[in-house]
Amino acid sequence: MTLPLDAWEDELGRMAAHRLRQRAKEQLAAGAWSGEELEDAIAAAERRLTRPQLETLWATLTSDRELSGLCAAGAGSPGD
Repeated sequence: MTLPLDAWEDELGRMAAHRLRQRAKEQLAAGAWSGEELEDAIAAAERRLTRPQLETLWATLTSDRELSGLCAAGAGSPGD
């Protein structure tokens, strides 16, 4: 049985992961973020999340092919 607090924690983790993923894709696609800025955004999120939420965050970020492509494309750009 999932306790209400656990369900709430899971939902917050999913929401945070989704928002960061979307923001990262938008900012990387626009050229507004470098790899370092993405790392900073992830680090800031990590400081606010619980361990289960961190697992959700990393699963969300690493499973998104579009985000991976944007990261790979930006890896060779000046300023990284």
